[in-house]
Amino acid sequence: MRRIFQIISVFWVFLVWGFISAPPVSALRFELIAPSGILQRGQEVVFTIRIDPEGESLTNAVIGLAYDTQYLEFLNAIPGDTFDAIATEEIEFGKLVLTGTDSQPVDSEGVFAQVKFKLIADAPGATQLCSFFNPEITPTPTAPAPTTAPAAPTSTPPPPVSGQGDISDTAILFGGIGVLGGALLLLLRSRLPF
Repeated sequence: MRRIFQIISVFWVFLVWGFISAPPVSALRFELIAPSGILQRGQEVVFTIRIDPEGESLTNAVIGLAYDTQYLEFLNAIPGDTFDAIATEEIEFGKLVLTGTDSQPVDSEGVFAQVKFKLIADAPGATQLCSFFNPEITPTPTAPAPTTAPAAPTSTPPPPVSGQGDISDTAILFGGIGVLGGALLLLLRSRLPF
């Protein structure tokens, strides 16, 4: 029984250590909003990227946007109502990195950028045209986890999809497991004869 108590003690210490040593994470959210309605070949279409810093004050933010080169041709990106400037870098064919910068900290949600494409699809159909990815940048500014947004040509607008780069749920999980482990440890200690 003493061995069980020691194993549970070590387990609990590691759980608490994992909770305490978890790096601070920004709860930044991006949302990709696809154009609505029936899309026609040759038409210029705009994808809107919304940002929600969720209480953080940011002077820059970065997001990767992958697009299907069989159906879309990238034209440009313009800043929305949150950041003053948007820089666009094509890191490979079909993958853009958008960096928003502002001299004043941005702390409210709004439009991060509007990205304009020309529709070059050969035939009608439905497919995923754009999705987010987490760009590898050194030094890495605040960036979210990948998310995707459906962009099928339909007569009704597709619902917006949001995602977040927030691992605070993991820290809460470790903390909860640590508390439960501590409670179990106290319960076992009170019942064991040593």
